[in-house]
Amino acid sequence: MSKIGVIDIGSNSVRMVIFDAMARAPHYLFNEKVMCRLGAGFSETGKLSSEGVKSAKDTLERFVYLANAMRVSNLEIVGTAALREAEDGQNFVAWVKKKLNEDVRVLTGEEEAKLSAQGVLLGWPDANGLVCDIGGSSVELIEVRDGQIGDGVSMALGPLRLSGLSEEELHKTIAHRLRKARKEFSQDYDRIYLVGGSWRALAKIDMHRKKYPFPILHEYEMTPKDIKKSLKLVDTLTTADLSELTGVSFNRMELVPMAGLVLQGIIKAFEPKILAVSGYGLREGVLFENMPSWMRSSDPLLAASEELESELARFPGFGMKLYNWLAPIRTKYNKATDRLAQAACLLHDTNWRYHPDFRAQMSFEIIAQANICGLTHEERLFIALALASRYENKPEHAYTHPAINLLEEGRRGAAVELGRAMRLGSMVSASIGELLDHTRLENEEDGLVLRINKDMRAIYGDSVEKRLMSLEKYSTNDVRVEVS
Repeated sequence: MSKIGVIDIGSNSVRMVIFDAMARAPHYLFNEKVMCRLGAGFSETGKLSSEGVKSAKDTLERFVYLANAMRVSNLEIVGTAALREAEDGQNFVAWVKKKLNEDVRVLTGEEEAKLSAQGVLLGWPDANGLVCDIGGSSVELIEVRDGQIGDGVSMALGPLRLSGLSEEELHKTIAHRLRKARKEFSQDYDRIYLVGGSWRALAKIDMHRKKYPFPILHEYEMTPKDIKKSLKLVDTLTTADLSELTGVSFNRMELVPMAGLVLQGIIKAFEPKILAVSGYGLREGVLFENMPSWMRSSDPLLAASEELESELARFPGFGMKLYNWLAPIRTKYNKATDRLAQAACLLHDTNWRYHPDFRAQMSFEIIAQANICGLTHEERLFIALALASRYENKPEHAYTHPAINLLEEGRRGAAVELGRAMRLGSMVSASIGELLDHTRLENEEDGLVLRINKDMRAIYGDSVEKRLMSLEKYSTNDVRVEVS
């Protein structure tokens, strides 16, 4: 199935995402959001905002027109709290059907929570904890454990729903609803996964406050103390100042103080140790829901790496040969690092089209910022440094990048050794699998040996020797070559 579209009609925004294809690691062909604020004033009127309805209708007409122009094979429109709770929500749904000939799937609170959890599992296959999704009108909580989705609840705690309450009523309402919700969950949760634009805006404020050197929101982690400090910063600055500092829209940033109060209540009720930001949510959950089971269970990092190799490498399929060839290097890796090595080998030749002078730099930058998931910030930097080292002995750009300090010195050495070993394997074989089959690396008592079949003696030359010496500088053992 190609070009899968999801339109999410929320209380605060209407967004359309077009995924280029059904893939374990999503490809965003199109991604646009309009802050329509359908749920503005709902607490007072019980109805959709008249201005919001006009904006949402105009936005939906544009989105459906674009989806048809892009020949989207499957377009799914979902509605959340505003449409399911407003008196005139069904009137809006009927208009979409009559005017645009499209059905709107109005989600229950439980369905909304489940889709958010599926979005988290798309990015974190081994997620364990509590998913917390904030929208304009509601907050959903749902458990994820060992790849499975548990029970969930939906609460009227979105910033638009809480607006208009006095400070005393606000604190009482948040505390009461969260105490009630806490009784629905028997587990303790060390980790909460934050889904939603207001949480992401708060994370950007936290990044700014801490001068965090790696502006990737997905898998960014905060502690309860971090949240407290960043909310204090929110109190000292105007919405306009915060918007300018973070690049978050003014309309979104307006909701952050209220969302922060809700998050403080969640922290008090559930006492997590870590709050991790998810770049994926309900829309990705719809994609995940439509995936076949075999695709859901695959590793998103390795799936993305395999796909990139097949599309961009000179000789697709060489990556796994190189990974197996490097078995003597990998003997000291734990399971997590070995997985990163496999991804690096699959990606090792995907940037060959760039100018030779910039391949190391581009390899680092592209992988550091690539739209791949299933890895932490530290793991992302490990792969990026390994690939930079695959192209240069001294990848200066990588070492001077502000984010490199997130990678411990010992891990940097391991990444460079992996990169130089990949460079050796690529050089000795020109990244041709059949040639690599005539060589092998072996661990012996006196060091690491590169063995080359004597009938392939011609593939060994000065360039290969230089790569061998370069690897030796970062290896814990001596390295030599034998032709036999």
